[in-house]
Amino acid sequence: MKNHYTTLGINANASREEVRKAFRTLTKKYHPDRNRDDSDRATARMLDVIEANRILSNPATREVYDRQYKAHAAARISEERVRAYRANAGKTTRAEMLLDKLLSGKGREGIAMYEAMTGGTGSFDLKKHLKARDWVDCKFLIAEEYERQGCFEKALPLYEKLYAADESKGRYKHFMHELRERLFVLYSRRLAPEAPPEEAAGYYLRAMELDGGKTRASFLHKKLAECHLALGNLDEARRQLAVAFELKPALKGAAKICEKLGFSPEG
Repeated sequence: MKNHYTTLGINANASREEVRKAFRTLTKKYHPDRNRDDSDRATARMLDVIEANRILSNPATREVYDRQYKAHAAARISEERVRAYRANAGKTTRAEMLLDKLLSGKGREGIAMYEAMTGGTGSFDLKKHLKARDWVDCKFLIAEEYERQGCFEKALPLYEKLYAADESKGRYKHFMHELRERLFVLYSRRLAPEAPPEEAAGYYLRAMELDGGKTRASFLHKKLAECHLALGNLDEARRQLAVAFELKPALKGAAKICEKLGFSPEG
């Protein structure tokens, strides 16, 4: 049974307005004009989004769906507990084998093994089967291999989880610096430039939370200004651009957006 809340990226307590907002955002994301290179996948996602909105935007159909989904979830959890108990015995060895492959430079084999272990869902928790230091190394090497293969959306949550983990913070400072660099590149250089403006702005804001100094902050404010310009939020675009120049008066590459906004760095 499909989880319509997951389809829309909202929680089960979301308001009708949040349902509508998520629906509008996702229909833009999966619009055929934006997905000409992958139209079949986009169409399938769009149909899921439409169905989720149809059910969750109506209080009556939502109430029936919620009741049915809870019953389905309860039955599924019971089945999964049995399967987990039967499968758990061999997972520690497999986790150690995975780390060995990654440390041996067999990245593609390691990723294939990791995806077989997780079923593509990431549900297999390596943390339960590896020592803390080994878990950090394994998680980092998996993310690094995904990044090397150009699978940036798969690498990102792994790096983010490591960056927030106490096990990572307890290691040497260079490691945390490396994680910040990887995240900054993914947010601002890999994912944001290929994303629609609203989604790109989210990536730039997440990059800003990494606190990379005035030069990077200036660059990110300029990119946010470009996103807001594309969205038609001209006042916010000018505000972001003003902050960018305040941080770095000699900001380069802003001539075009200054012209479009009628903005003068000199005030």
